[in-house]
Amino acid sequence: ITIPYLTVAQAAKKLGVSRQRMHRLMDIYQLRREFLTTRMVLIPTDELKKIPRKRSTSTRIRRNSEK
Repeated sequence: ITIPYLTVAQAAKKLGVSRQRMHRLMDIYQLRREFLTTRMVLIPTDELKKIPRKRSTSTRIRRNSEK
């Protein structure tokens, strides 16, 4: 049985980043997420394809004033 969702910690481990970095990547690449509770977030496994494997280390969220 395969479950089509990952927790933030599982997704971070799969990408080799920290949980905090995973939250940032979710914002940068606008990943769809499901909130079970305020602390429990699930990410559809297909959404991870939106994150490039080779990323710039300086990737950050642009502020509204920089758009």
